Amino acid sequence: MIPLEKQCVSLDLGKRLKELGVKQESLFYWEVVKSTGKAFLIQEELTRTGCAHCGGSYMINLPRSTVVLYAAFTVAELGEFVKKISRSVADKLPDEFILTDDTSDLVFSADFWAKLLIYLVENKLVTLGW
Repeated sequence: MIPLEKQCVSLDLGKRLKELGVKQESLFYWEVVKSTGKAFLIQEELTRTGCAHCGGSYMINLPRSTVVLYAAFTVAELGEFVKKISRSVADKLPDEFILTDDTSDLVFSADFWAKLLIYLVENKLVTLGW
């Protein structure tokens, strides 16, 4: 089984997507404790109940004001953004985003799709009115 951290965007890319204004709706979130900078990957239900991290044999309950949340998008969630890209925009992508036989495994990488979305927004090839 693939670890959850490998199925979601990295914390750094999650932060960048939030800075760019990508809607923060995901099944998973990176939760960063303001006082320590420590990050936890949590499920959406836990953000509603106020549980900061549930794992192993412990549970930490932190007030929402002490943490920052960043959507930890999965490949499937990012696919919902990316599938809205028109063919004319796709034709303007640099080679690093063109999948070949040698790079086809990137289709399963949330970070790959996050970088693509970041590129599109930063280069004003798409708007985030989705």
